Amino acid sequence: MNYYQFNIGDYRKDAGHLSLLEHGIYRMLIDTYYTNEGPLVADDAKLMRSHCVRIADEVQAYKNIIADFFIVRDGMYYHSGCEKVLEEIFSKSAKARASSKARWDRKNKGLHQVDANAMRTDSERNANGMLPNTQYPIPNTQYNKVKKAPSKLVKPTIHELITEFGNRVTDSETQAEKFLAYYESNGWKIGKNPMKSWRATVTTWVTRSKENANHGISAITGFSTPGSAGKISTVDRNGIAADNYRRKLQLQYEAEDQHNGHVVGASGSDVWG
Repeated sequence: MNYYQFNIGDYRKDAGHLSLLEHGIYRMLIDTYYTNEGPLVADDAKLMRSHCVRIADEVQAYKNIIADFFIVRDGMYYHSGCEKVLEEIFSKSAKARASSKARWDRKNKGLHQVDANAMRTDSERNANGMLPNTQYPIPNTQYNKVKKAPSKLVKPTIHELITEFGNRVTDSETQAEKFLAYYESNGWKIGKNPMKSWRATVTTWVTRSKENANHGISAITGFSTPGSAGKISTVDRNGIAADNYRRKLQLQYEAEDQHNGHVVGASGSDVWG
């Protein structure tokens, strides 16, 4: 491995008594231990040669380090601190691989095998980023994020709308019909954005209707409705000409009030039969 965490506090606590020469040899031996990901071969001649131990002072410093920090077992020099760190790294890597495999097995269930294999490649690459044999042990997960497709709105039925309006308004059936007709005509959008929750929109509809009731203003169009002093506001909140809105309201009220004998005239004024 080309990277490992170095705890300065632990090192100084264990090796604070060493000379500068001993520090240098000790650190070189530790680096080799992590590079090999395991114990050192207990061959002093080879180790001194590979770690640039030449003169008598360096040889004595090398012997002191071996005696203080390493134990010999089965022809190998073992270091308890290095073994602990390596064990933790290998354990995390194994868990990461198992977790990644389980996650992608779940996500790939029901997909075509070719797609699953393509996605699995990214997963394994990111999981392997936690293996010790890399200079970047922290996995780069920004490419491992799968974008979720936005949930598609399930349009309500007229019966669901009537139930949702319920006792919140006195004319739940009428309001439900208006709501359905309005949002069917604009493609179920709130402004320029697709509607996410029709139930939340019903709540907004009811709230605005109550707020504007005293002013005779429609909660959706922003115009005075027929019957409020016989006037229609010239405010155009949606950027559509007032005449277009007048005609739309006229058609809506004609359809709603035919059975009551209430007919809306061409000018927008009310005519009662």
